[in-house]
Amino acid sequence: MAFKPGSGVTVAELSALPEDELRELILSRPLPRHVAVIMDGNGRWATQRGLPRVAGHAEGVTAVRNVVRAAGELGIEFLTLYAFSSENWNRPSHEVSTLMSLLERSIDRELPELMARNVRFRVIGRPNGVPPAVGRRIEHVVLATAANTGLTLLMAFNYGGRDDTELWVTPTLWPDFAARELYLAVADFQRRDRRFGRV
Repeated sequence: MAFKPGSGVTVAELSALPEDELRELILSRPLPRHVAVIMDGNGRWATQRGLPRVAGHAEGVTAVRNVVRAAGELGIEFLTLYAFSSENWNRPSHEVSTLMSLLERSIDRELPELMARNVRFRVIGRPNGVPPAVGRRIEHVVLATAANTGLTLLMAFNYGGRDDTELWVTPTLWPDFAARELYLAVADFQRRDRRFGRV
């Protein structure tokens, strides 16, 4: 299947392709330099499976690992993951503390893979309110990966408001998000006809 911007190829047609064909298709076209993902649906994913909400957050770590790998292999330069908004502080205190503990543990555990894959880790957002232990772990990984030259992974943490970005919305809940969903998002980006105010 070949497609051009504005060619009328539907998301449903792209979704029907096997993952390897979809990957080859998007690699044949210009890729976006920067992909951003709002990691939403962890709690709903867990609830649908009869699990506590925090189980969805733990499973979401696996989705992060898979998407970071896929983005790096595609040659995408920047991947931003919206991890924790300023509004998330309003969640039940147990869930917030669990999220902070999960983040603290995950950051250290992922460092060897980030190094092996030459990923540079950065954080955007506000430092206020972040528990000191979490802040120290984040800073450690930022410094350890500073010289890496591959994919730049940006974690948007304690951010607020809505940014002007081109959005792709999927019904896939974050723990189920994998390479295939990233490929679909990139393919949808590639088929759009952007005019940026022009006719």
